[in-house]
Amino acid sequence: MKRFTTLLFAIAICFTLSQVMLGQTAAAARNRIQVTRPAISAEEIKAASTVYTGKFVFNFTVTVDSVLHGNDYYTCTADVSVDDVGTTGDNYYDETAAVSAVRSGTTVTCTVTIPYSWTLVSGSTDMVSIDYAVTVPGPGTPTTQILPSRTTSHTLGSIKVPLSGATTTTAITATM
Repeated sequence: MKRFTTLLFAIAICFTLSQVMLGQTAAAARNRIQVTRPAISAEEIKAASTVYTGKFVFNFTVTVDSVLHGNDYYTCTADVSVDDVGTTGDNYYDETAAVSAVRSGTTVTCTVTIPYSWTLVSGSTDMVSIDYAVTVPGPGTPTTQILPSRTTSHTLGSIKVPLSGATTTTAITATM
């Protein structure tokens, strides 16, 4: 009987403590201050934004160590993207350009230019991600490609958004 009484006493203490804890939790929940960020309209974003214009120039020099076909055509592709952190994720730009090049001996050279015009709220702190790819689509013309093919690609990292009107030149060296 003593065990039963001790058990009931322990249950009563646990119940009482849980009620006290729940009461404090409920009181804390009632006293919390809710902070919500109001939605920003497109007009407000535009009013707080700055237009950044310029161009990225990518100069490719590719050393060819493995020739797939006798007369390979190459494609040089560059990609730049920026996600404007001053907005709720709806202001993302992704710019891609590609040119074709022909191998001369063991070297392929090409230049890719990407002009841009971005309206950014946080342009002074936003970062531009830069990537490139070099592709050998196979023999024939670019519209009649035959396998095998080969691609090499790489992320070059991120840089700050260039000042408006700037030309940002990047030298790319790759081996295929």
